[in-house]
Amino acid sequence: MGVVMANDLARHFNLTGRHGKRSLRALRLFDIVHICLKQNPLLKRVSKKDVETALGKWFVNARDRDGNRALRAQRDLERRRETEWLAHAQE
Repeated sequence: MGVVMANDLARHFNLTGRHGKRSLRALRLFDIVHICLKQNPLLKRVSKKDVETALGKWFVNARDRDGNRALRAQRDLERRRETEWLAHAQE
């Protein structure tokens, strides 16, 4: 999927279109991906549900790709330290 959709774009999509994102399932692209997967002899019996499950996981992880997971972890650590410092300063 990373070849078809850039990660920056993937962050604005999910399978269902919930939480202010666009729905991939509603696009023709979903059907095209399913048809392409079925062309592979190893995946000729892949169901739409299988594709939905795999793409759902792929979209969930979009925010962690391209180094964003490390950046988010660093921000969370800094926030925790700041909160601890403020709590300690108020004592």
